[in-house]
Amino acid sequence: MRIYATITALTLLAAPAIADASNTLDGRYAFYQAATAAETEKGPRNDEDCRRFFASDLFQYVAEYLTISGNRWDDNQDVSAVTGNVVLEQSKDGVVPFTIDSESEGDSGLAKGTVKRVGRLGLSVAISGQRFNYCKVSD
Repeated sequence: MRIYATITALTLLAAPAIADASNTLDGRYAFYQAATAAETEKGPRNDEDCRRFFASDLFQYVAEYLTISGNRWDDNQDVSAVTGNVVLEQSKDGVVPFTIDSESEGDSGLAKGTVKRVGRLGLSVAISGQRFNYCKVSD
């Protein structure tokens, strides 16, 4: 009987964490591109911008993807500052500060940054003055 009570208690404690799993950043993201360099730099404003990007020729030729799985971020570009182990901090006004142990060939080591969701599909990442914008392709 005691083992069943322990299992039930653990299940109830884990339930909120499982419910919050849908709020994680996990997934595969394509580097966002728009018709102009200025629009690309600004990033997607909403989910519709990401949908337009997916429907465009620009998406067909995307070569850069970011995969987020737990505390691990992997960008398929060797010189990207967005590859490494990440520690997320407390979210404030929808912006989540983080520290990344960057494994970039260009500039490795600890770096601070922020990540912000843009709608359900967009993601804006800022690290050391650089900004990277993505749209979620899959979970």
